[in-house]
Amino acid sequence: MASLQQIKAFQSSRRSGQPLYMQVVDHFRRHLTEGLWQPNDVLPSLDVLTEALGVARVTVRDAVKILADEGLLRPERGRGTIVTDKARGHRPLKLETKFDNLNSALRLDRPAVTNIAEGTGMPVIGDLPGTLANTYYYIQRVHLRDELRYCVISLYLDEAVFARSPDRFRVELAIPVLNEIAADDIAHVNQYVRFGKCDEDTSVQLEYPAGDPVAHIRRVISQW
Repeated sequence: MASLQQIKAFQSSRRSGQPLYMQVVDHFRRHLTEGLWQPNDVLPSLDVLTEALGVARVTVRDAVKILADEGLLRPERGRGTIVTDKARGHRPLKLETKFDNLNSALRLDRPAVTNIAEGTGMPVIGDLPGTLANTYYYIQRVHLRDELRYCVISLYLDEAVFARSPDRFRVELAIPVLNEIAADDIAHVNQYVRFGKCDEDTSVQLEYPAGDPVAHIRRVISQW
């Protein structure tokens, strides 16, 4: 049975302008994100949740339905509401700020078996620091952790660097490979983060609801 821990900490806010059932949805999402409710846990009954939260039964029922429609919960007749494996994808993912830590963390990941796109192309860097190489090799693919898709990667590699180990770059994580074959050439690593909403293409690739929050991370690794 899933824990009732922290459910009573729920406090509705009329000032937020958000419907009460959506406030309950967000509250339940925090339980999934923080790991209080694990995959295959059975949620307390609607009556128990209703009493713990201090809201109407229909409010809890609507919140559970929304999370079920998203694939995070699964009602089963005679058993109750189950936390699905998809809920694992709503756990926090630490954003590393040091290159060595990032290199170590990425060793836990693996690219999807099939790259989405591959070929030559030039990145658009805008006002980011650095000077572009003459030509780049482009790979787009999905990263997985614990068999869950969590990231769509658009990778641009200086073709001279890509040519050092093309077979490895096609099937392995780029940063660990770079660290092995070109560590002495790396002078600067810059990381930029912005937040937005999941678009339709990314939603399909990640099996993640369109419109839900995502982080856009750009990493620039330069030789000078």
